[in-house]
Amino acid sequence: MSHRLNIQNLRAAAAEVGDLSDYAIAKRTGLGKSTVSRLANGLCQPNAATQNRFLDTYKLPINKLMTDEQVAA
Repeated sequence: MSHRLNIQNLRAAAAEVGDLSDYAIAKRTGLGKSTVSRLANGLCQPNAATQNRFLDTYKLPINKLMTDEQVAA
């Protein structure tokens, strides 16, 4: 089982505080825009420190930020 970023939930939480773009999310969280863009496009997954930034910034529970995904064998 793999944990993946739930970008829809992250974007919804970000939108609640007016962060409607990757740039706005990056600015509020202190992450690079390119990092947020790669995460949003599924090109990489957040490490624990990045997860914590999203959790703290947008007050999301971990089960809303990350989802369990069955990986085919």
